[in-house]
Amino acid sequence: MMCLSRPYLSEIEAPARAEVDAPPGLTLLEFGTSWCGHCRAAQPALTEALPQHAQWHHIWVEDGPIWKV
Repeated sequence: MMCLSRPYLSEIEAPARAEVDAPPGLTLLEFGTSWCGHCRAAQPALTEALPQHAQWHHIWVEDGPIWKV
């Protein structure tokens, strides 16, 4: 299983819309879960692209139930 560079924020931790809109520039608002195959499959592309755009703000938000394994 691929390890995400940061954990997704829970519904409680997720920023309000005003907080997402506040920083200048672009914000990548990524919804996903650590157990989702599609979410994990997107990580290599994001990991490669984000360093090239250091001015972007990247926010991870949990989008689905948290499964206890």
